[in-house]
Amino acid sequence: MCGLVLLAKHGDEQVERTGQSLLELMDIHVNRNAFGRQRESFETLIDFKGFDKPFKAIFIRAPSITECTNEVEILSKYNGSLWQQDRKIFLLLHFILN
Repeated sequence: MCGLVLLAKHGDEQVERTGQSLLELMDIHVNRNAFGRQRESFETLIDFKGFDKPFKAIFIRAPSITECTNEVEILSKYNGSLWQQDRKIFLLLHFILN
């Protein structure tokens, strides 16, 4: 189970179908396997707030944030998926910096 999914208030149909429990600590909607299976992994350059230049992100069978509230600062987007920081205590980034 991924920490991003676990912290979310709202899961997708896969989360509902599997009966996965959610801690509901972040008011976000997540898509559990947004970037496909392991064989569909890929690398791409991403612009990220606070970085001077794009960095290489590696997407490996990861969830995405599909919706969030106005209390969340969005740091980056990729194909409609959000990478963000909650103004409370969480910083959730589900990628590998290389």
